[in-house]
Amino acid sequence: MVEQPRAGWPTKVGFVFSGGALTPAQLAEIHLNPHEHDEVVTVSEAGLKQLADPHARDLTLAVLAVLRTGAPAYVVC
Repeated sequence: MVEQPRAGWPTKVGFVFSGGALTPAQLAEIHLNPHEHDEVVTVSEAGLKQLADPHARDLTLAVLAVLRTGAPAYVVC
């Protein structure tokens, strides 16, 4: 995923890895670097539509559609 600059630089590049569903025990084993991240959040697709900002929501829903269909997806901002 490549995201073009919206308000100037930098361009952002994101990577999505499909590793399947994590169990509660696997989620509990995730340890973050506190200098880089402050929380792990899981949310259903329906919950994502309600919680995320529109841009992040649209990008994430496009990724989910690609995983489901195998077809490329494009998000135009």
